[in-house]
Amino acid sequence: MKINIWILCAVLVIAVVVALAQMLIIKKRAINRFGKMFIGYESDAKYMLFQLGFITCAYIVCICLVEMLGQSVMVGKPAILPFNAVVFLSLVLYAALLVKYNISDVRIVKLMKTALITACVLMVLEVFLFNAKSICGVTQSKVLDQNTLTFDKDMAKFNEDGHIVVKNNNTTVDTGEVDEVFKAVMITTSREGERALYHLVLQMKDDNFADRYVDVADRFIGGGESITFTFDPYGNAHDLRFKFYQMDGDVTIESITLLSASSYGFSLVRVLAIFIVVMLVAIIRVYDIAEIRFDRENKRHRIAQFIASLMCVGSALLFISPNYTWIEYPWDGNANGLNPYAQTFDAFMKGQTYLDLPVDEKLAEMTNPYDNSLRASEGVSSKWDRAYYEGKYYSYFGIAPVILFQYPCYFIAGVLPDNGLMTVCMAIICIMFICLTIDQVVKRFVKKPNLLLMLLMYPTVTAVSGVYYTLTYVNMYDIAIISALMFLYMALYYGFLACDTETGGKKYCYLLLSGLAVGMCVLSRPSTALIVLMLTPLYIELLLKKNKHISVKLAEAAVFLVPAILGCAVLLVYNQLRFGSFTDFGTNYQLTVSDVHANHLSLAYIVDTFASYFLQFPCVRAAFPFIEMRTYNYANYGKYVYADHNFGLFMIPVILVGMLLIIRALKKETVDKNSGNTLFDRSFVIISLALMIFVAWMDFCLAGINMRYVMDITTPAVIVSIIAILRTTKNRQSFQYSVVLASMVLSIVLIAAMILSERSGSIARIYPEMYDRLEDLIVFWR
Repeated sequence: MKINIWILCAVLVIAVVVALAQMLIIKKRAINRFGKMFIGYESDAKYMLFQLGFITCAYIVCICLVEMLGQSVMVGKPAILPFNAVVFLSLVLYAALLVKYNISDVRIVKLMKTALITACVLMVLEVFLFNAKSICGVTQSKVLDQNTLTFDKDMAKFNEDGHIVVKNNNTTVDTGEVDEVFKAVMITTSREGERALYHLVLQMKDDNFADRYVDVADRFIGGGESITFTFDPYGNAHDLRFKFYQMDGDVTIESITLLSASSYGFSLVRVLAIFIVVMLVAIIRVYDIAEIRFDRENKRHRIAQFIASLMCVGSALLFISPNYTWIEYPWDGNANGLNPYAQTFDAFMKGQTYLDLPVDEKLAEMTNPYDNSLRASEGVSSKWDRAYYEGKYYSYFGIAPVILFQYPCYFIAGVLPDNGLMTVCMAIICIMFICLTIDQVVKRFVKKPNLLLMLLMYPTVTAVSGVYYTLTYVNMYDIAIISALMFLYMALYYGFLACDTETGGKKYCYLLLSGLAVGMCVLSRPSTALIVLMLTPLYIELLLKKNKHISVKLAEAAVFLVPAILGCAVLLVYNQLRFGSFTDFGTNYQLTVSDVHANHLSLAYIVDTFASYFLQFPCVRAAFPFIEMRTYNYANYGKYVYADHNFGLFMIPVILVGMLLIIRALKKETVDKNSGNTLFDRSFVIISLALMIFVAWMDFCLAGINMRYVMDITTPAVIVSIIAILRTTKNRQSFQYSVVLASMVLSIVLIAAMILSERSGSIARIYPEMYDRLEDLIVFWR
């Protein structure tokens, strides 16, 4: 058995420091009490030193026992407890002792006792449960050399260091015959330059498939760490093969090692993560935080609310990529490779509405240029997802991002932002207004909500709102979505503020800002802007107030309606200039997967709308992160319907729970306890739900199925869920409280899994090595 001498030294140093500190505390306590040293000081110090010495010796013995037992059964015979893990456990142990000796607060003592027990249990679990796959009676390993490994010389080669450089997708590397003692294989790879996820599959021949390779394990790899695959052959494993997919650069195989079991690896990150979660739960229980009601006048509650909001806003910064660029303008040549917002800006700068893009003359000669199958069969080139009308290309995307970003950036710096820069900036602003809107919704509809549930609403709503979805994909479609969401929440926030403010300058200012946001939302994505109508009952309530003169009511209405109507008017005039009709938005002229002219509103698709937008299940798969969006192509529509990856809104736990509680939340006694006007509160919820269904049905009929379209209806869903959950869930002891709490946590986990499942998304591109590490932390059983 090998024990790291530095571990023992660290334990002894910490013990000595704690002993000296405790002696000083005893001495100070004695002087403060008697004005001089008292006769019991020496006996107290000796007793304390004896206790610390005994505990330290017992602690060191336990470390040695774990090392001895672990090294005897673990593959590779490593150091079982690494230095940093022992230091962490030592700090918790001696901190608990100091608290026990010197602090009389029962709650703090209980917390430190919980911390110590948790740390000890987690250490044991990390060694013998999370690394149970490494326990093996026969611990053998074999490093494969050049004579053993075989591959296609046209697909890979040996470099000067004797390592295999894989250069092409679908390259296979064979290990040759495998002895029966081996049940795992570890491959160490590295990459130069920018790293991105690539797919590595382990294939095997055994007594079940002796003449054909079958896939037995796969990983998506982003870093250069060692990756271990386990395999369980029927009879004997005849041969193993690694197959490389989705590579965007060379991958170097530094070593391949056969193991009798997975190699042991202690993870302090996993221990700390679980430790923090357990301690947060302990703090909530010990201090009865789950029983506290939110008090708007309480400064500490407001600070907690601010911190929760700040963390949500800061989460958008995780999606900032170092590869974001600025677009020089004017550019050389045409704008063919740029996003539609830059192309639209270029068109406006040239005094035209059509895009300055070359058009294939064959398009004008086609019987139906909007038929994608005809364009492909006749070899006609086209600009994807632009509007083709009378021989010219147009952009059907909203012009709000052009106004908000392109013009200011050009006039200030002489450059244009790319998709990523615009998306992150709008996401930060959007999350800020999401948090502000949550506060206003609670203020309006819920009196004295549960503090813990309210604070958890901030990250939950931020996660399910769709903001992270747009940050993951960062393309021209998602810019329209995040722009619309940003202005939608802005309109809702200022609308709630206006309804909560008495007549005066502030009220007019809030109404003006809400109206401007509505106008910009229309210029971003008209279908999303329809959701603003959920404010209708609140504005009607304002107009019906009897303590206001009719002139004041008309002035307030005008302040809101004029900028909102102006935004609509700008879009209508823009339509007229492009397509000769105020109501033609250009979507019918899309050059996309199908002829959009075929789409029309039909009540027959109500059931299909519910099935796809609300009830469609996500896809469960065996590989990490185990869940992802799926494309469902049904054949029962009677016509072609565009379908892309998606899952239903009610599959998000917090929204499902909110919908189930809405009836109870709308009961008269519940409404009366939480608001001053039953009629308008109920009307707000009912209209929100009606708009959610209507916009979903409209999107399904006119566009199809896509997660982007579901983002149009997340806002009313989450706001209604906030009202339903916070109105009806008060007591921590109730079963409902536990269900609601679990639904919030599961919703965040679900969205995180969806983000990770997009292996070409922003997170995978920015932090490719994180994917490997997360998989190793979570998938501990293989």
